Amino acid sequence: MDNETMEVGEVEKGLGKLAEEINAEYRAFERDVKSATEHALRCGVLLEEKKASLGHGEWLPWLRDHFEGSERHAQRFMKLARTGSA
Repeated sequence: MDNETMEVGEVEKGLGKLAEEINAEYRAFERDVKSATEHALRCGVLLEEKKASLGHGEWLPWLRDHFEGSERHAQRFMKLARTGSA
């Protein structure tokens, strides 16, 4: 086998390894997106529950004092809980 044939074989092997790594990263992304969505949904459900338990005018002060995320994040999570889409 000459050097050119060996180089082509090594390149193809390298590309196969690269494809494996790309696909492994894609699977990790898919897993993490699913996990993040599940957490966002649960957070929205809990925020909706808390908001319903408060009187008029108490929600935003409670949110500012107790929620580590932004008001906009809370709104998005709650919309996800209500509608199934952010």
